[in-house]
Amino acid sequence: MIFAEDLHDTVYIVNSEGYRHGPYKTSLSPTSAFIFKDDIDINEGDTLTRFVGNKEERYVIRLAHFTQTPDRDIPSHWNLTLEKESAIPSKTAAQAGSTYHISHSTGFQAGNNNNLTIQNAIAELIQRIDDANDTEESKTDAKGRLNAFLSHPLVTTIVGGAVNTYLASHKF
Repeated sequence: MIFAEDLHDTVYIVNSEGYRHGPYKTSLSPTSAFIFKDDIDINEGDTLTRFVGNKEERYVIRLAHFTQTPDRDIPSHWNLTLEKESAIPSKTAAQAGSTYHISHSTGFQAGNNNNLTIQNAIAELIQRIDDANDTEESKTDAKGRLNAFLSHPLVTTIVGGAVNTYLASHKF
């Protein structure tokens, strides 16, 4: 085989049932490998393993493509796209986002960690206190306790600026 002198890595394939077959000679890169055998069954999701010293490296096979060639110089082979199991996901990978087109709307809220939800919850709580069938003295006491609770430094640290914004713009 023309490529035999370039195949320096010995690998094994472990299928989904845990059966290990091999060894096979290849030249392994961080994301791919070629195995010049046509009598093996390789599927996406199988694992390619190799031993480096006494350490086992494991790669998930993300794409397995077999090429049948009639050319004697380039034998039939498997082209494997790999992902190392222990790889740390890239921090530069962009998070998937959504695009929304909204027109003629009021009271719309979008995004993460919005203050509006907290502010609406406080307003609703105050409205329910006001609507309660109780004395004005009891209602004033309840709202005073709520104000003291929301003004506590630990609460404002946990909930964030939403409470401070609400308290600054609403007196109860």
